[in-house]
Amino acid sequence: MEKKYTALANDLRRDILAGKYGTEGGLPGLEELVRRSGLARNTVKSALSTLEAEKLIIERDRNYFVNPPVVTTMTQYTLPIAIRMQKYSRMGEIRNTGEVRRLRLPAHLAEKLGLQQPVRVVLQECVSVEIVEGTGETPMQVAQYYYFMPLTDEQVQRMQDHASYDVLLESPEDLVRRDEMFPRLPTNEEIALLRVPPGMPVLNMLSTVFDEDGNILLFQDVTRIPRAVLEYRYSFKNRPKS
Repeated sequence: MEKKYTALANDLRRDILAGKYGTEGGLPGLEELVRRSGLARNTVKSALSTLEAEKLIIERDRNYFVNPPVVTTMTQYTLPIAIRMQKYSRMGEIRNTGEVRRLRLPAHLAEKLGLQQPVRVVLQECVSVEIVEGTGETPMQVAQYYYFMPLTDEQVQRMQDHASYDVLLESPEDLVRRDEMFPRLPTNEEIALLRVPPGMPVLNMLSTVFDEDGNILLFQDVTRIPRAVLEYRYSFKNRPKS
């Protein structure tokens, strides 16, 4: 049977990762948590101590605050997760979850990117899985890639046939990427694809890749489980050529 303080810690953890209290917001006070939960003070304090040990929250002046996630600064090009898994010790693969197709960019994305005119893009929807011998597959992330750069029919077909094909690696330009990451609750489709229980937060990463002139080449909407922030402080000059 789950202990009472563990259940409370799980509820608070879920709310924190879902962004309920912000990146560095304050949690309800101890007395308020006691009142809301109906649990003893020591039980509530044990739950808070659990989250503090996980470095998810921090105590300041007898109040508890959400610890901002650790920012990792990336200074070298990192291969996409599916390609990394294929190249190194563990096996993995990326799979298309639908047809690679040409379409008009959805209105909400055009608005987010500040685009005034309708834009035609190529959409690729994928799921990345890690394959570990003896344990089977573990879904790592799902993603939608919206390519603004002109693609030939041959390139689109190659993306359809080989989901791990990265057309950006063929670009001779110096590319720049900007990421935005935040936790949120998963959609029903993401729950099924990532095999996460309802109510467990996922990490959403929105990335935009630009050319040297600031034109958008790619917008990607990636959903994964870990809580982290990646900050890219480099252009893609040192990316591999193949």
